[in-house]
Amino acid sequence: MSKRNRSRLSRRLRLRSSKSRPGAAPEASLHPSELAGPRPAIEVFAFSPTDVVSQSIQSVKEIEPLRAKFSLIWVNVVGVGNAEVMRELGQAFGLHPLALEDVVHVHQRAKVDAYESSLYIVVREVEQVAPFETDQVSIFLGDGFVLTFQERPRDNFDAIRSQLKQPGSFLRQNCHADYLVYRLIDAVVDGYFPALENIGDRLDELDDQVSNHPTSAVFSTVHQLRGDLLLLRRAIWPHREAVNQLIRDPDPRISDHTRTYLRDVYDHTTQLIDLVETYREICTDMRDFYMSTVSNRMNEIMKVLTIIATIFIPLSFVVGIWGMNFNTEASPWNMPELNWYFGYPMALAVMAAVAGGMLLFFYRRGWLSRQDDETTSKDRE
Repeated sequence: MSKRNRSRLSRRLRLRSSKSRPGAAPEASLHPSELAGPRPAIEVFAFSPTDVVSQSIQSVKEIEPLRAKFSLIWVNVVGVGNAEVMRELGQAFGLHPLALEDVVHVHQRAKVDAYESSLYIVVREVEQVAPFETDQVSIFLGDGFVLTFQERPRDNFDAIRSQLKQPGSFLRQNCHADYLVYRLIDAVVDGYFPALENIGDRLDELDDQVSNHPTSAVFSTVHQLRGDLLLLRRAIWPHREAVNQLIRDPDPRISDHTRTYLRDVYDHTTQLIDLVETYREICTDMRDFYMSTVSNRMNEIMKVLTIIATIFIPLSFVVGIWGMNFNTEASPWNMPELNWYFGYPMALAVMAAVAGGMLLFFYRRGWLSRQDDETTSKDRE
């Protein structure tokens, strides 16, 4: 693995946070000197089965009149870098300081934490196209409100926003905070399927390339995909336990009706985990097959070179004998070929006969065939 690829993978997998000093109180995470970013974008959906209000607000104080008028309100906050806004939201909805600390430290695994005033849920949203990255989405479920925090202005919630604006939609008729939370979690989990489908398509293309034209570039791509799958695996696995906790643990904020739908989300997380593990095994098989192919090619080259060298060994012996500088006329061991008119053609004929005989011997022993390579290709298919 090249130094550049190692650096790229470490940047994507490392914890993206600025943790507070060891031993500091949770409130220290919201210190203005640490969170002095721009004001986040706040979007509010206040709705009932018969009415809906959708607007962007500039001040947290604008939320209170909407909460008094509607039975359910969804506040979506994009950006977690402003301490003042975070404190105002925490006070307005009674959020626990520990939960707010987890919101601003965006390295959390998917999890569920129950507090007295709200249920805190963390999910990780993935980019649907490479290069894959995950963002933390924090969800608070409370009495008559759902509060979400996102790192960046990208999400899979457009379908939910559209249904909230449609009169008579199923989401409007099920005007309950826990059902809205289920829809948000379901949208995040389903966002992993396009990413894995993208990887599956690329693996199909790479399989043909590894079988027909294995190159170092193909090997690098397989290694990169394996890193992508490692990232997705780290993000997906905790979701199953988090969703299972929502289904299993009794909490008055989650109704039995919503738990039925959450079981479907649990099934989706299981399918995603199976896909990730299957694709990782395929990447491992491709990598092993590439190494086997390269090794077989090297063995084939070495076999050809060895055969050529072996053929020339006896030929060199023949040439060495006739190339010795002895005065054969004064010796009882005369070499008549040296003065014979057909001596040179005869020497060439002897060397050709030796080479041909060795090639015939190699052929009958099966050393010249490509049977091993054909068998390997059939096994691969």
